[in-house]
Amino acid sequence: MSPPLNNTSKFPNTSYITNEKIHRKAGANAEVSISIDGIVRNEVVDYTQVYSNGRTLPFRSARYDSSSYEFVTDLFKNMDRDTREEYLKNHCFELVVDERSFRHGHDERDFFEQLFRMKPTLSLIQRLKVKIIVPLGGCPILSDQNYAESPTRAFLIGVANEINYFHSLKRLDVVLALSKNFENYEFWDLMVYALPFCTLKNFPPWRLMHQDPGMFPPEKVRGSYVKRVNEKAAQLEKRKRQAVKAKLDAEDAIANASRIIPSAFHKETKENKEVTKKVTWVGLL
Repeated sequence: MSPPLNNTSKFPNTSYITNEKIHRKAGANAEVSISIDGIVRNEVVDYTQVYSNGRTLPFRSARYDSSSYEFVTDLFKNMDRDTREEYLKNHCFELVVDERSFRHGHDERDFFEQLFRMKPTLSLIQRLKVKIIVPLGGCPILSDQNYAESPTRAFLIGVANEINYFHSLKRLDVVLALSKNFENYEFWDLMVYALPFCTLKNFPPWRLMHQDPGMFPPEKVRGSYVKRVNEKAAQLEKRKRQAVKAKLDAEDAIANASRIIPSAFHKETKENKEVTKKVTWVGLL
């Protein structure tokens, strides 16, 4: 289990703690967030301190904010198997990616390294949110060509592929979150960040959400936009298949063109040589 609460108080005659309740922080989208910065437990502990004179006072502990608290250690070493499985099944987890994550490989810290620390338990998680913080500079993947070549797209496809390890998922939300001071954008431009997740086929239907600065909780994206996202994803997938086919056809054409096929002249010449050889031997006989 988690480490015990700190019972120190300005009241010297502390007797005991009761009514301990752990719950999600206000404004948090999930109990646990996994990002390039680490794995954070977004929970606080409310409890009642009971004193020997009968007086009671409510307290709130931010024990999980302590620099000495490490969620992965708590999960694997302090929780027994049943407690760990119960926690993973009943709490929401959140993958948070931002512009720093999109540049993975160029930073000492890597989002996928953080996720790897949770790998043995991902199959038990039933509720997951993917929060994509759209870069302040705008939407860098606007055209089809830009989308195909975008490192942001490649990274998000990697995130979508990792979701395949969440075998027990019952609910998946993709949240497009805007940074503070984000201005002058077309709502449809944001939808391109959701395209890589349209390839997920083996999970319950996922929800597309958006979250403006100061908005809580995130709101569902209108059905018309979701329909356009699915249509765009299908269109891109079709173009991808066509491009692959065209490439294979071109390679076959080059291979066929470079293959040496004897011409009719060479064949005729060879036959003539055989005839000449026979005539020569007959003459000698």
